[in-house]
Amino acid sequence: MNTIQCQNCGAENVGTVNFCKQCGSKLERPSAPDMPPGPEGFKATPGIQASGTTVAQPLRIEHKFAALRGIASFCRLLAYIFAGLTALGGIGGFLVGLTDSFFTALGVLVGSLIWAGIVYIFWRVIGESISVLLDIEENTRRAATILEQRLP
Repeated sequence: MNTIQCQNCGAENVGTVNFCKQCGSKLERPSAPDMPPGPEGFKATPGIQASGTTVAQPLRIEHKFAALRGIASFCRLLAYIFAGLTALGGIGGFLVGLTDSFFTALGVLVGSLIWAGIVYIFWRVIGESISVLLDIEENTRRAATILEQRLP
């Protein structure tokens, strides 16, 4: 494994770090050798062959936990269904309440619309929370895979 000597304090550091483990100064790397340009204006980067034989493939992470993704989508769907049904019930209550008093009917309508909003937010938060947790898991797995590929 190659090492880099700190210009500031002289400590030996692993070749993959950017800062000295002893004093914290930025480590200066020897300049990279000139590499031939790649095809049609693309510059070759160190570690990737410019001859076209090795092409860096984008990192693909499979989507796991299909059942949880389905549950998250179902919760989002329930948000719309329950909110719509609650709002329709409020409109029906408003129309029935008009026979008693306008203000009673208006109170039923406003109350049911507020409740429809609460029901919508409740189910939407559950669905989005599941999605966020799945995205965190996927990004953690992606980061671990990238780090494993970079380690010697």
